Amino acid sequence: MFAINKFTEGYELYHKVTNCLIGHKKLLLSYSGGLDSTVLLDILTTLKNNTNNLISSPLIFRAIYVHHGISNYADNWANHCSEQCKRRNIPFSIIYINYYNSKNKQRNIEELARNLRYKNLYNHLNSEETLLTAHHMNDQVESLFLALKRGSGPAGLSGITKNALYANKHKLLRPLLDCSREQLEIYAHKKNLTWVEDDTNTDIRFDRNFLRTKILPSLYQRWPCFNQVVARTAQLCRDQENLLNEFLSEFLQKLIDISDDSLLFRPLFQCSIPKRQALLRRWLANFSIKMPSYQLINRIWKEVVLSRRDSAPILQLDTCLCRRFREKLYILPISMKSSLNRIKLSWKIIHNTISLPNNLGMLIYQPLEFNESLSKDILDPNLNINFPLNTSNIPKNSKRILTHCFIRAPKSDEKISIIFGHVDGLLHIIGRNRGRSLKKIWQELKIPPWLRSRIPLLFYNKILITAIGVFITKNGRITNENNISWKISWLQEDIVSYKIFRNSINYYLK
Repeated sequence: MFAINKFTEGYELYHKVTNCLIGHKKLLLSYSGGLDSTVLLDILTTLKNNTNNLISSPLIFRAIYVHHGISNYADNWANHCSEQCKRRNIPFSIIYINYYNSKNKQRNIEELARNLRYKNLYNHLNSEETLLTAHHMNDQVESLFLALKRGSGPAGLSGITKNALYANKHKLLRPLLDCSREQLEIYAHKKNLTWVEDDTNTDIRFDRNFLRTKILPSLYQRWPCFNQVVARTAQLCRDQENLLNEFLSEFLQKLIDISDDSLLFRPLFQCSIPKRQALLRRWLANFSIKMPSYQLINRIWKEVVLSRRDSAPILQLDTCLCRRFREKLYILPISMKSSLNRIKLSWKIIHNTISLPNNLGMLIYQPLEFNESLSKDILDPNLNINFPLNTSNIPKNSKRILTHCFIRAPKSDEKISIIFGHVDGLLHIIGRNRGRSLKKIWQELKIPPWLRSRIPLLFYNKILITAIGVFITKNGRITNENNISWKISWLQEDIVSYKIFRNSINYYLK
């Protein structure tokens, strides 16, 4: 062990990495075996093993290799990384990614590789772990040039950030971002480090490689400090974005409904076009959608906001959908694009649970014997009393109760079924004096169009009894003549579906 001080080789790198790691003790290093990540691996190992280092408490870190399978040498690189970590006594693992499926054939391989790499890395983070990547100053220059090619504004020209938060929970650090590639090479050679060279780095079909091999060397030769100037420009753009965030945040919060993250768009008509676009872009950032282009922001406004009042516009954004309902914009998972109309499930009374399709969870019925102490609460359709629920037959990860309702139990000759979608004729529901069509009921209860075909409709034979959690028909009413009633609970294990339904359904039983 040796003390790290200003006379130590590479002290400047140690110092920059240490400053970046303040407050982060559990780390996961994305280790490719290349020069950059090898230098960071060596620095972290030194800091971890040094008893008199710059960090007040010991580091706990492990390394992980993403096996893309694109290069014929990927197995060799994985073995190299494993050996390097073994020599340093660093825990090591491998992630395997398969790009070659029908969904990915037409996609940009650079973008696809990056997105899948980060997605898998975040999925492998343990509790309280922070992801580390070895991006450096030259990577920042390349990113800014690519942003210029795309016609990006200040947000895109901010480049790579040293500290990032993914999906509001995953922490990402880039400790070497203020260091040049030349500094890393000097460190690696003086420490006699060994690393691998990715054969695809010379393939100029990839934009980043084209910049790295054909364009930037001439600029560095002409202006040796060019990477530092570009990094400063990126920082200035980032400062401008942060200032905009500061000015717009209070107004934006007034537009966002915190119950479902929807955006009230009517006040945007009073804003200038640049301000409106800035607000829309910042609202989209809450959903971890990649930086939307100028054209995409305009499409949201023209195709969704300004569409006919009686239309139900849908615009796909990456892996999400943008929809409009009652002067509000919503971002929904792409699974909400499909309809469940005409799906029918039979529910045998011997089973007290039934699974629903498309991550909608399950239903469970619980018989309740009628007695005077419960009669007032059960007979009042406006009350939603949380009786103890028997969850013995429910998987542990499914015990998130969305809602429940009370209906009469089926008669011996009535078969139970769950149907999704349209119902013909007029329906007479509790709390209404006259019959209405199902479409009219959905509208009166303000149920968004994308939920209407996903709300389970419970039938006894061909008679609609209840739309779970929304309304009960007069045919499902509990009366003094019913000795037994049913409590039906709707449970969901998918947190996204749970949040959408919980915050969007206007519960009739409240």
